[in-house]
Amino acid sequence: MIQKLAPQDDDSKLTSLKHPEKKSGEYNIMENDKAAPKFPTKFIVAILAFILIILISVFLAVQFIKTERQRGIQEWKSKLDIIVNTRHAAVDGWLEEQFSHLVELSHNASLQIYMTELLEQPGTVDSEDMTIAEAAYLRNLLVVSAEKKGFKSKVLGAKVNANVARTGLAGLALLDNNHKIIAATPAMPPIHGQLKDFIQEMKKGQREILDLHLGAAGTTTMGFAVPIFAVHGSKQSSDQVGVVVGIKEVGEELYSLLQQPGADESEEALLVRKSGNRVQYLSPLLDGSAPLKSDLMIDSPELAAAFVLSDPGSFSIRKDYRGKRVLVVSRGFATTPWGLMYKIDADVALAGSESRLNNLTVMLVLIVMAFAFILTAAWWFGTSRRAETAVEAFQAANRELAEQKNFLQLLTESLPNSLFIVTNDNRYQFANLATAKKAGIPVEDIPGKTLESVLGPHTAIRYTEQNKLALSTHQTVRDVFTEKGDDGERVLQSVHIPMSASENAERGVMVIIEDISEAVKEREQRERIQEQIKGVLVSLVDRRDPNAVDHSVFVKNIASSMAQQLDMPPREIETIKTAANLMNLGKLLVPREILSKTEPLTDKEVEQIHDSLDQTVSLLQEIDFDTPVADIINQVHESWDGNGRPGGLKGEEIYLASRILNVANAFVGMTSARAYRDGLDVDSALDILNDLSGKKLDRRVVAALTLFLEHKIGRKNWPDYVSDLGGSNWSLIIE
Repeated sequence: MIQKLAPQDDDSKLTSLKHPEKKSGEYNIMENDKAAPKFPTKFIVAILAFILIILISVFLAVQFIKTERQRGIQEWKSKLDIIVNTRHAAVDGWLEEQFSHLVELSHNASLQIYMTELLEQPGTVDSEDMTIAEAAYLRNLLVVSAEKKGFKSKVLGAKVNANVARTGLAGLALLDNNHKIIAATPAMPPIHGQLKDFIQEMKKGQREILDLHLGAAGTTTMGFAVPIFAVHGSKQSSDQVGVVVGIKEVGEELYSLLQQPGADESEEALLVRKSGNRVQYLSPLLDGSAPLKSDLMIDSPELAAAFVLSDPGSFSIRKDYRGKRVLVVSRGFATTPWGLMYKIDADVALAGSESRLNNLTVMLVLIVMAFAFILTAAWWFGTSRRAETAVEAFQAANRELAEQKNFLQLLTESLPNSLFIVTNDNRYQFANLATAKKAGIPVEDIPGKTLESVLGPHTAIRYTEQNKLALSTHQTVRDVFTEKGDDGERVLQSVHIPMSASENAERGVMVIIEDISEAVKEREQRERIQEQIKGVLVSLVDRRDPNAVDHSVFVKNIASSMAQQLDMPPREIETIKTAANLMNLGKLLVPREILSKTEPLTDKEVEQIHDSLDQTVSLLQEIDFDTPVADIINQVHESWDGNGRPGGLKGEEIYLASRILNVANAFVGMTSARAYRDGLDVDSALDILNDLSGKKLDRRVVAALTLFLEHKIGRKNWPDYVSDLGGSNWSLIIE
């Protein structure tokens, strides 16, 4: 309610300052109209909403276009997958077919027998010696097989009656395990160069491929090899008697398998392989490049051929050897290091869908523009109709605000305490009569002024800081401080209440200032009396037990130091001091002869001393302390493991203050001399406390005592009253 009673805005404040004859809070509607912003909030919201609608429409259109484009790409992926699978099956089947031709030869029983017999003959078999029946048979078998299976070609060089070597381009040959030719077709290429390396690197018992290369005539050539086993062998490498090698010109036969019937002119199936850091094209290209004549760097940006080798079996949009973007699918081969790629130019494949998407985009743009026009026209019409209503609303609001301000002024005039409301930049929105009297300024002149100009820089900074804290935390902030006046020093309390922004008032803080000097004096006097009473009681205890003089003082000092080590709040530390001073009050009820006895105490006498703590609690429970002093003292002899007195509390259930007093009381008791024993040295006392850590005592509290003795005062500075245990049962002190 109070937030709505403040003056409206800075314009009204300036009007009030410029025209003193006007009452604060009154508004001239014409002046408000002139000062009104050119772009009202609703207009800005409408514009933002319109822009948001357009952006959403564009976003949805773009997403739809992307989805449609992706759908078109997926359709082509499915088509290309089908095509590449057929081409891959054809090529893979052709490779297996070449091996099957050689396997058929290697499994020929006659070939296996004759190979074995020739190898068992003494000396070296000459593959050209046709006088040996076995060799002649094997050669004729190879010639017939080469003719049937396509392992044949012309021989380079003219046939003349001279000792001139003629070069073969393809053929079949039988080799022993030492790579010596046993029999071969006439057109079998000579065993040297690349073919020699291939034969020497063959592994026993395995079939091998001599990859695509340019033969002696510059044609694409491949080689195949399969092992020959003894006729009764088990097809283990140890039973191999030789190999059958086939060399074949494969260009026309292999590359025809890459052609897809009815394919578009931009569609192309290619075989590629990695060669060092380059990608080599093994098949002819659409640009006219011959097989094995083109290669590109494997790290060329977005290169389709590199993608095929790195990720066989995938689909992507990449660049081909011409630099054009293409849709490409890939496959790999198990028997060769080839990659098979099938591609089509992206602009060709997506031409139809792109055309549809472009038309759709134009339509969407036209729809958005039409919608924008309709929305703008509707808003413009609505704005003009609301103009008169807005003027009437402004007039009514001004009248309401003036009435609310007058009511608030009347309500707060009788308050003795200062009350004012400031904005978040610490300018007065409202001030009551007490505030105006203290500042010496007419109450109607205060709104619009800054705290600094009314209170002065020194006083204003205190309020400014507390206001900032209240606004940032959204919580009420209280501050107590002293202020010098004509009648002496006064204690004041300021309360800062954050106020949220409303339709008629901006965000701010309500400040209430109260003089609490008399209350503070009464509290201080009460505290002094309490301290005096505690001092008298402690003195009575000390007089009754001369051997424990200053025991309570020692316990209080060391317990408060331990509490500081554990970062306890100041109020809890003061509670510990009070409890330490009063915890031995029950000794007033213990017979004096027990307290001054020089012999060791009996169990019954020890129990009487322990019962004095219960007497202390009974004496203090009727006193109304600000903190639970009696409960803390009652839990001093509770044990960490739950076996203490009186209630069986354990662990964190026990007040931390009680755990601290337990350790401090035990330490002071052990290191202080009594009528019936000497005191322990510091190290011995700490050893006992550490032994009881985690059992009867809180380990963390004992650690705090040790840290205090080590680093704050040093062990040597603690009075070392005695150095001999004297046979006393020290655990009784803690129990």
